[in-house]
Amino acid sequence: MKIRLLILLAFLPITAFTQNFEVGLGGGLSINGAPTNNEVYRGDIVTPNYAIQATILRNYVDNWQLGFDTHIMELSRKTDQLFSGPHKGEWIGGNGKKFIYGQISVSACAVVNKKLVIKHGYFYVGVGGGLGLVRNKHTYTPSGNVAYIAPDGSYGLVYGLQGGFNHDITKRFSFNAEIALRVFDMNNNAAALDVSPYTNLHYRIVGYPLTVGIHYKFGGNKKQYMTYKIAVKE
Repeated sequence: MKIRLLILLAFLPITAFTQNFEVGLGGGLSINGAPTNNEVYRGDIVTPNYAIQATILRNYVDNWQLGFDTHIMELSRKTDQLFSGPHKGEWIGGNGKKFIYGQISVSACAVVNKKLVIKHGYFYVGVGGGLGLVRNKHTYTPSGNVAYIAPDGSYGLVYGLQGGFNHDITKRFSFNAEIALRVFDMNNNAAALDVSPYTNLHYRIVGYPLTVGIHYKFGGNKKQYMTYKIAVKE
């Protein structure tokens, strides 16, 4: 009997789901801080970059959400400072030149959100964690306003926070605005430039994507869609 009771209790959280999902797609802008650890080329001027977000969420009746989200953004900053380059007698940077750490920086995170339901929508805050991958083309090929491109293929953990607002447009579609904080803790098999003794590149950099987009709800009772725990009387 005790074993059966434990099994029943274990499955109660699953049966407590409201049977509805949300998928979303958005885009916007991102900024990021300067890298830390042994990435020595650290821009001192904040630079706006692109940001893309995709998410899938499942809603609980008690105003919790579980799901996954992916952010894709560029991580870069500009600098007016000059830095010693990787080749003897070489200097890079200055005059607002850009240091690119990740042209395509991807974070894939499991997320948990808590919702504050209001009429025709909700606010939410949450945490997330997962894996990250950074891709760069033409590594260290300065041209134009670009002084430095970090080695390709950095990988590691990503974690952070997110918060936003969802406003119902129809019973299924809603407008979403979100700001997130994503810490990229990246490793690379390439050598850290201008660092002695030799060591592999390892840096931590914080991205702040701000996105707006559309969410689509499906998989449950349509009456649940306009709000999730309280009824709306038109």
